[in-house]
Amino acid sequence: FWGAFDAAALDAGDERGALRGFVCGTLTLDERLCEESMSVHQPEGRTLCIHSVVVPEAMRRRGMGGWMLRSYLERVAEAGRVEQVL
Repeated sequence: FWGAFDAAALDAGDERGALRGFVCGTLTLDERLCEESMSVHQPEGRTLCIHSVVVPEAMRRRGMGGWMLRSYLERVAEAGRVEQVL
């Protein structure tokens, strides 16, 4: 899970309104996408299955989803454990 937060809302103490979107993924030992690889998180896995990229409807078509996915994948790459992304 990787979230994009509204810094102004956080600074104002509005934690409930601060989340603007998120990317959800699961690590698996499997090298292919299947029901099991999407339903069981295996922390030692080397394959990352992206479940979803979620952006509020009012904020869609502005590049936010692509930015979140790129940012998430950059963090994953920095960790150096994942060999493939599905």
